[in-house]
Amino acid sequence: MERCFSCSRPAVYHAYHFGRSFCAQHFKRYLVRKLRRELYRLKAVSPGDSVAVRTDGSLPSLGAARLFADATRKWKLRIYGARAGRKIDKEIRTDFLQYHVHKILKGIADGDIKQPGAVDGNIIRPFLAFPGKALAVYALLEGVAFEEDRAPELGGAFRYASVALCLNFVRAYEKLQQAF
Repeated sequence: MERCFSCSRPAVYHAYHFGRSFCAQHFKRYLVRKLRRELYRLKAVSPGDSVAVRTDGSLPSLGAARLFADATRKWKLRIYGARAGRKIDKEIRTDFLQYHVHKILKGIADGDIKQPGAVDGNIIRPFLAFPGKALAVYALLEGVAFEEDRAPELGGAFRYASVALCLNFVRAYEKLQQAF
């Protein structure tokens, strides 16, 4: 049985792309910190903002919504569901890494080379560097209720691709976009 890299408790998640295993406590802490760093980097939300979180109902998407709520708990944000019908300042989309790669490939196939980035006006996508598996494990650890048939259909070669391969693909695509 694998053990957590920092406390030797049984591991619940192994991050193959950088070779560390995490117990439930350290895994949750790792994801919360990673999301906060991403939100700071994007300068995405400010204290007092009204934020709508949009999910597709899949387990990784619901895990991302829960992670966002946990990471911003002390930031005095007003968080609503996407269909709240209230005035919002920002919209958080829970598109995760493999879903983003799928959308890029689908866009290229359809002739739409320009794909939106992490920040597009009031729409924020802070989970583009998060693997769907990690978000799904977070949701399961937090006890998030979900429907199994709500998972988005991810086709193509990147459905089971490694996190490192997906991240490298997205970075290469972003560099190509900057070149044109």
